[in-house]
Amino acid sequence: MKFDVVHGDVTVAQTSKEPRDRVRDLIVGELKRDRGYQWKDIAQIVQICDMDGAFIPESLVLAGETDAIEYREDRILTGKTESIRLRNRRKSESLRKLSSISCLTYQKHEVPYRIYYFSRNMEHALHNRSGSLSNSEKSKLAQSFRRRFANDLPQFKAFMRSPEVAVPGDYRDTWDAVQNGVSSLRRGSNLHLAIPE
Repeated sequence: MKFDVVHGDVTVAQTSKEPRDRVRDLIVGELKRDRGYQWKDIAQIVQICDMDGAFIPESLVLAGETDAIEYREDRILTGKTESIRLRNRRKSESLRKLSSISCLTYQKHEVPYRIYYFSRNMEHALHNRSGSLSNSEKSKLAQSFRRRFANDLPQFKAFMRSPEVAVPGDYRDTWDAVQNGVSSLRRGSNLHLAIPE
């Protein structure tokens, strides 16, 4: 079994391509970098995304004192309100589409697909850190998380399924829940659903 990480947020791309095609094209592009396997070798595609408040009402993206994005539990503050509202429209539309598909096809070969989320983002969901963090701080948190659970699968499962992190319900329920009100700003994840019993 092999896992590859592909970075980038295909949900906000300014393109006429459907989100499904953007994800597939990104993966095919990575495969062309000679990763040692082909599309037909992929058992499953699991995409993990940050919510970034994508589903909040546009009226809750409010003018802030700077252009930086400040996430709160019930609103987003920024000097670039229209830009963030546009990002949220693109992202929420893409996520609605991606969460409704179950496979991606390339050269007539279907691969099971699911998209899971961290809300508001990975640092918030896994570490309850809601402030603005540098890339260095994010990296340190990720390393700390990896060290904490690398050799303890039962503890990892318990943490991901804990009420502090896990959004209750099945796959569809969790996607319906995160689209309600300000839920995409609140702490939570549906990644526990991807973890086998």
